[in-house]
Amino acid sequence: MDYKKYHNCLRIQITPDEYQDERIDNIVDHCHKYGFDNVMIMFNLEEFNLGHIPLDKLKDWLKVLKKAKKKVYQ
Repeated sequence: MDYKKYHNCLRIQITPDEYQDERIDNIVDHCHKYGFDNVMIMFNLEEFNLGHIPLDKLKDWLKVLKKAKKKVYQ
């Protein structure tokens, strides 16, 4: 079986808090170290899910997602 035909996708959540930059840097390092070629950054999952996110709170999550995307895919 040729495993190179498959994507190695990391699925992870990053929360908008004081540790977001550290988490993003750790994700980038992890992807390089373990050969992930795709990252799916998610939000409002499991214990952080409080239902529909108000627009003012959603903006904080979107900022984190954009920052992570920039660092992961540079």
